[in-house]
Amino acid sequence: MKKRIAVIGVGTAGIISLCELLPYMTDNWDVYSIFDSNKPILGIGESTNPNFIMTLQDATRFQFADLDLLDGTLKFGTRYKRWREHDFVNPLFGAGYAVHFNNFELKEFAFERFHKFWPNKFKEMHGTVSEIIPGKKSAQVVIDGRTEEFDYVIDCMGFPNDYKDYTMSNCSPVNHCIVYSLPTGNYDQYTDHVAMNAGWMFGIPLQSRHTYGYLFNDVKSKREDVIEEMGEYLNTKLDPAQIKEYQFQSYYAKKAYEGRVLKNGTKAFFLEPLSASSIFFYIQNVKTFTDHLAAPDKFDENYVNEMFEIYSENLEDLLSFFYHGGSTLDTEFWRHAKTLGQNRLKKSRMLSHVSNELKKNGAIGLLNEGPKWFFNPMSLRLVDENMGYNYFKVPK
Repeated sequence: MKKRIAVIGVGTAGIISLCELLPYMTDNWDVYSIFDSNKPILGIGESTNPNFIMTLQDATRFQFADLDLLDGTLKFGTRYKRWREHDFVNPLFGAGYAVHFNNFELKEFAFERFHKFWPNKFKEMHGTVSEIIPGKKSAQVVIDGRTEEFDYVIDCMGFPNDYKDYTMSNCSPVNHCIVYSLPTGNYDQYTDHVAMNAGWMFGIPLQSRHTYGYLFNDVKSKREDVIEEMGEYLNTKLDPAQIKEYQFQSYYAKKAYEGRVLKNGTKAFFLEPLSASSIFFYIQNVKTFTDHLAAPDKFDENYVNEMFEIYSENLEDLLSFFYHGGSTLDTEFWRHAKTLGQNRLKKSRMLSHVSNELKKNGAIGLLNEGPKWFFNPMSLRLVDENMGYNYFKVPK
């Protein structure tokens, strides 16, 4: 009998998990996507990184000509505005490009390709999942009252119902996001990160719209003031009927993998979406899991959880790295964000490690060699230089 693995949920994390599994698993496996077609996904628009492109290409044969099918645009980096006196771009190296895409279009695009390229292993199962039951040799999923058994399950069903099994993070100064879209106009092929008085705002250009999200702290700032400032920056009066907003907490699972069930996406963690770091994390989480599937004795359950915890803590430190120098705006939010970041980085082993290695390699001319801290060394060097930190500057 064929083995069975299920991915529950078809948001971005669910599709990414399927994209990682389908090329990797042999035809001795059935890879199931379980989803409720009536359950909505967060349709904000996504900014990605080169890792996402490679993952999508492996599973769907994605190419430039497919951008229209994703309502997508090319991305060549992240542009930081008002973080420093000069605007600067953190460019993409490696594959050289990424994309912005419409979440609502990703499932249809991916599923058509999954059925085309992986007909012997890709399966769909529709229904509402009410329970996942971990086990030692298998995991069970209750779908519309019936129970299905799988060798492994990846749970991408979105935000957890409670946080008793999660570590609550204190690295982020934001907890609320106001989202607004404008008709697509002229734009550069970058994701924008704009420092605002009460936080920062991302800008994601799609073919059909340009979506902005203002992240702020609703304890320190009034929603009405944020909406007013957002409208002033975008040079438009925001229509209340078109505003979307989300409140969130920062967290990550104490155990990402247990009882043959892997949590991924926002079921595993949520930290603010600075520089598409979440998508990178989704991919790495599944890659670690596939190491376990290939060699469970060498890469056991503890390995998967240890790597997840390391990535979580490193991402917390990276967010603090961006924040700890503040911005050009001397406001209550930025003073708080700066202090928060500085306090965390004092204890960061990752910053110390990356700084030592990049300085050492830079001294012998190897500017793009060294540890990756969600970005490759050249990207880290450029951010470091433009922010005026000089942690990685090569001594003369």
